[in-house]
Amino acid sequence: MSTPTEPAVDQPTQAYPPAQHAAAYPSPDQPTAVYGSAPMPPAPDTRPKVLGIVALIVAVVGVGLVALGFLPLVGVSFIFALLGGLVLLAALILGIVVLANKKQGGKGLGIAALVIAVLGGFAAIAAMVFSFVLVGLTAAAAAQESVTSSDVTTEDDATDEGTATDDEAVDDAPVAGAYDEEAYLAIVRPEILAIVQDAVPGISEEEVSAVYSDETLVMLGAPFVGLDDAAIEANREPFVSSMVGMSDGIFTDEHANRLYDAIVTAARQHLAE
Repeated sequence: MSTPTEPAVDQPTQAYPPAQHAAAYPSPDQPTAVYGSAPMPPAPDTRPKVLGIVALIVAVVGVGLVALGFLPLVGVSFIFALLGGLVLLAALILGIVVLANKKQGGKGLGIAALVIAVLGGFAAIAAMVFSFVLVGLTAAAAAQESVTSSDVTTEDDATDEGTATDDEAVDDAPVAGAYDEEAYLAIVRPEILAIVQDAVPGISEEEVSAVYSDETLVMLGAPFVGLDDAAIEANREPFVSSMVGMSDGIFTDEHANRLYDAIVTAARQHLAE
């Protein structure tokens, strides 16, 4: 019976193959690619945009009124410029509210309203300056015409003192140096008091005087000094429309026409320098 032979000591033995390590799982911090998914679109802005639209419309209306302030209508251009400036101020406030309130949408509309309101404000200032310059030029032309008329009348009186027609014309025309604010206010103030009390029953004389001060009444009458009848009639309709519109319907066309006639008549009699 044979016995198994032991391997020689110096005989190399076959080594086992190294163990294969399993692929490591990705760590929780390692980003994994997600295939087949598109990026989510931003949610639509559902906040209301009504206030932004209103602010933009008000700004455009204000610019339109300011543009009318550059019309060469003495007295009326200032009213349009002032009204346009107030409307632009309202647009500026609305634009700020749109941008400051997080519940309001239409931020682009609010920014547009702010830009238009600011630029329109500079235009309103320019329109007011233009209206004052127009009043000054009209007053200077009226004064020059008055001086020329006075010189011609003096020469006519020296040559023909018996002409009654010329004397009546001189009496009716504004005379240089006849400027009298007290006489002007004595005619205009009772008339405007009666008009306002007719439109707003119960209003006191003190309340009317607070709104229509002496300076305001003189400023309203000064542009009409020196204008001829055609220019007076041309300015009537814009004046009446402005008064009725600015009073929100409190004044009627009849009230505005009465006020216009009283201011024009008294100004031509007592504000001619």
